[in-house]
Amino acid sequence: MTDPPLRALSLRQTQAQLANGRIDAVELTRHYLRAIERHNPVLNCFLEVDADGAREAAERSQNRWAAGEPRGLLDGIPVALKDNIAVKGWRNSAGLAARRDIRASTHAQVTETLLKAGAVLLGRLNMDEGALSALGDNAHFGRCQNPWADGFTPGGSSGGSAAAVAAGLAVIALGTDTMGSVRIPAAYCGVAGLKPSFGRLSTSGVLPVGSQFDTVGPLARRAEDLFAVLRLLSTQPVSQPAVAALPQVGLPQLPDYADCTPAVLEAVERVAELLRQLRYTVKPFDANYEAQAARRAGFAMMEHELANYLGDTIDPASLSSTMAGYLRYGAQMSSGKLNKARQVVTDAANLWLGWLEAHELLLVPTVPHEAFPFDGVTPPDNQAGLTAPANFAGCPALSLPVGRGADNMPVAVQFVTRPGQESLLERIAAVVEAEFGNHYELPPRFVN
Repeated sequence: MTDPPLRALSLRQTQAQLANGRIDAVELTRHYLRAIERHNPVLNCFLEVDADGAREAAERSQNRWAAGEPRGLLDGIPVALKDNIAVKGWRNSAGLAARRDIRASTHAQVTETLLKAGAVLLGRLNMDEGALSALGDNAHFGRCQNPWADGFTPGGSSGGSAAAVAAGLAVIALGTDTMGSVRIPAAYCGVAGLKPSFGRLSTSGVLPVGSQFDTVGPLARRAEDLFAVLRLLSTQPVSQPAVAALPQVGLPQLPDYADCTPAVLEAVERVAELLRQLRYTVKPFDANYEAQAARRAGFAMMEHELANYLGDTIDPASLSSTMAGYLRYGAQMSSGKLNKARQVVTDAANLWLGWLEAHELLLVPTVPHEAFPFDGVTPPDNQAGLTAPANFAGCPALSLPVGRGADNMPVAVQFVTRPGQESLLERIAAVVEAEFGNHYELPPRFVN
């Protein structure tokens, strides 16, 4: 069996290449920069590449490795960041045309931590306008393409982050997740994505869109790497997976399953059956949850907050018509409507937390369908219906790729657990990845 391409390797596998001297940090960075130059014109996942800064950081890392003093797992590793995460001196548009030339004056806290760990920052990644969409279709900076099929959505709003990892243009990428913006693109692009517990990672230096829900989250080609990054970036200690009794897995029978594609439903059942074979208790239960009403309420809260945050600093003429409508609605929202939305979200959070009192883990689809074309179809309005509850309740949630569906596009499942219990997600991820494949295969057109 031939060795997988360098850019298909996981974080741990790439770090092993550095540790055993098969490649050095400078060569590794050059390899990724060449791939970005070659493939980004097709994908449009990078808005800007800091090639000089990356090469300089790689040289410093190489010196540390040569001296036998690497700083840890991320030293010399190529990483990319969503455009709403501040890097001092870089443009920081958050997908908004009016912020096109605004440069960050300070690092976001997660950026500072990555730099201290020796990570090589490659550049900033495309995202939906103001993070208020899940399509990866930015009217000002262009569409980000799904690496598995031209003309298909990579998801959003962290579409550039997922596409960069899936195409092998970054080892790790950071995104942000307010109602599913890490997990949705992870699912569409066939990579792993983690939304940590609320407050687990700092959002200092991240443009807010829903401060009650906003979470920074990593994307990677293997789930185990997500938890390594989580431990590095976390503002609180993250426990290692416990070796104890098998956790009970709840399988909520949601009304929204009627809208799921056959491939998605089959994926959930395949994972559930795998867990049963491994002697996990998997319990289906009736789950009366109005996903669309809760999603709309959460989105209304985001519209209101972003409108207030941006205020008069944004010229409406600089906005797409869709974004202008969102902000206009948010600015004009009455206190009564806002309070009603908040109550709907609170009720949804309490419902899911109640399910998690009876079950340590919940297994649900990440999204009800595979990625779809930008053109010729009406974008489904249920993309965030099954991801938003984890944000409402502050729970950690993990999206894992588990196969293929229509048009050979990736299919994913999602695990949700109680706040602070990321170690359970790490444990279940290892079980599922062992069954569905530990080795990532790049989309064929991006191998070279």
